[in-house]
Amino acid sequence: MKIGMDRTSARRLGTDPEAGPGLDREIERRVCGVEPGSVVPPYSTDETTAVGLANRFSRTRGWWFFEKREVFGGSAFGWIQESQPLFVSVHPIQASAPTRALAICRSLLKVADFLEARPHPVPDARAPLHLKEA
Repeated sequence: MKIGMDRTSARRLGTDPEAGPGLDREIERRVCGVEPGSVVPPYSTDETTAVGLANRFSRTRGWWFFEKREVFGGSAFGWIQESQPLFVSVHPIQASAPTRALAICRSLLKVADFLEARPHPVPDARAPLHLKEA
């Protein structure tokens, strides 16, 4: 018998994903809603690409984001769903990392975990996130 881990169990155990192509592919699939090609944007390592992704996700999916600098370096990035009642939105979904790009990616995966765990997800008829450009 094989014992496996699902994609969220590592994060639940306190192990956050590291920057690189594997994380970038997971972002393409779970956040952007497309199957990754042979080359994916460097979301987790390039700050401009990650900030662009955060802005598009916020604009197209109805989530507000905030960021803060950690006291000892690094960044923290968080999300609040626009439709959340106030008593829920005081507990945002957030993550931190040594770099801004990685903090954005980690936080977006936590949002994806939240959305995938909802019992009755609301279908989104809009185009995949990567097609929504400014």
